[in-house]
Amino acid sequence: PFVSPEEVVARLIQVGLFDKAIDTARCFGLPLDSIFDALASRCVHLTNSLVGFRDETDDASNWNWLDANESIDIPTPIERS
Repeated sequence: PFVSPEEVVARLIQVGLFDKAIDTARCFGLPLDSIFDALASRCVHLTNSLVGFRDETDDASNWNWLDANESIDIPTPIERS
């Protein structure tokens, strides 16, 4: 069955592949709002786990996720001009 670009982006977001979601959305001219919403939510979750709302079992996986998803290829506004 055919999977729409929107569904591909949604699935990439679900598994935390934000770089791939951004690349796919850009390729198909889709808005990036949902990607950044999900990324911001993930950041809030990670921040909460670091400032006292900790779930000890998630600490290692959170840091591993951050390390694996470190992105240096998203241009900043300065780089775009």
